[in-house]
Amino acid sequence: KLERKSLVSYIYIGEPKQSTIFGKEPKIQVNDVFVEIDEIVLFVNQEKDKLNEAERDQITIAMKVDVESKMGIVSDVQQELREANARKILYSSIQTIDI
Repeated sequence: KLERKSLVSYIYIGEPKQSTIFGKEPKIQVNDVFVEIDEIVLFVNQEKDKLNEAERDQITIAMKVDVESKMGIVSDVQQELREANARKILYSSIQTIDI
């Protein structure tokens, strides 16, 4: 369980809901903005800058990934998070229920 939710930043990966505008390819979204893979390090650094200096190493990145997304894009994001020295990562996905 997370003790301080203020130390958590979210990255969403999946097909946009407005696929007619943004296409059907999986996108990366942070803070309600679509970003490219190479902007992940900048995002993490901006999130760390919002925290006190003592808390910067405690930042947790929560990745919410659509079950239909390919592992390639997730792996690319993981690599960028390593470069940004964001080592604490939570993974979550919505499980589909077949009735």
